[in-house]
Amino acid sequence: MAIRSRRAAREAVLQVLYACDALDCWVVAEAERCLDHFQQHQEVAHEPGGEHESFARSLLSGVVQHRGEIDEAIARCSTRWSLARMSQVDRNIIRLGAYELLHCDDIPRNVSINEAIELAKRFGADDSPTFVNGVLDKAASLLVPESPDDKEAVGA
Repeated sequence: MAIRSRRAAREAVLQVLYACDALDCWVVAEAERCLDHFQQHQEVAHEPGGEHESFARSLLSGVVQHRGEIDEAIARCSTRWSLARMSQVDRNIIRLGAYELLHCDDIPRNVSINEAIELAKRFGADDSPTFVNGVLDKAASLLVPESPDDKEAVGA
């Protein structure tokens, strides 16, 4: 199956971020090789330059390149849970969502938060969606100005 949607791209990126976190390997080239490996072993049809693969690669390289800034923002927004105390799945879902909030002006913030919640429902624990929503909602209100598109957004 190919990366056929932005949601599928986010799912693939989350799994690669999880691997980067587990291996403590935060180098863009290595993360991209991991994405290639993931696609091959998940029988994901490789469509070089495809719209959704490009989106996935952009998200992946963005999170890896801006991880320090993202982690600082998360730390400011999560007063009860340090990054080290968060589950790896939740931490990387929040990193991905925070990257979108901070650096993807073309994605309404409500969409970024909703997509992160959907990832948490699929990959996280029972309380993950609530936790992810709380941290990203606080990040959005503290760090990202609301735009008119946010009020009208229903999905990406």
